[in-house]
Amino acid sequence: MRIYIDGKLVEKSMGYASLDVLLRKLAGELRKEGLLISSVKVDGRQHSPDRLQEPAAEDVQVVEIETAPALEKLSAVLRPLLELLDTLQEAVREVYTYLQAGATGRAMQELAAVLEALDHVQGGLTAVKTLMPPSAVPAVNRGEITNNPFGHILPEMLQALEARDTVVMADLLEYELEPALARCRQDLARHFEGRH
Repeated sequence: MRIYIDGKLVEKSMGYASLDVLLRKLAGELRKEGLLISSVKVDGRQHSPDRLQEPAAEDVQVVEIETAPALEKLSAVLRPLLELLDTLQEAVREVYTYLQAGATGRAMQELAAVLEALDHVQGGLTAVKTLMPPSAVPAVNRGEITNNPFGHILPEMLQALEARDTVVMADLLEYELEPALARCRQDLARHFEGRH
């Protein structure tokens, strides 16, 4: 098997149990260099780097791998995530303002959209964390960037929702969720300034 990365022959090998094992090994090595696998061709047929419908490894003659800088993909995820965090902060303010004004029906409609957006934010944070260059890993280890910065708030929000306690819900939104969103956005912007 001949393995090419960005057109350059890097290895002649028959020692892999499967192409999936090979790709995972190469992806780890490339990530250390700030690169991601963007496309894979196996014997001239295009495959998704995430879903390799592989022939038996021993039947493969040529694997061609194209890479892309991880920062490009990171920027593509980060830009809309920062925008979503801004929008979500505004939506949270609206919900607690409606709750404080006694407009519970309207607040509950908006709250459903807030909870859905939080799910998207958490997905975006997971994507950002997997795309981070090694230089940002210390920030992850210190807990400044996390997959779930709202994990401690959501159960309390669900309890307040079940109890129909609008006062507690308004307090959680104003004093817990909104500041957590602001911190999350600030941490992302600080660690990736100039990369988006």
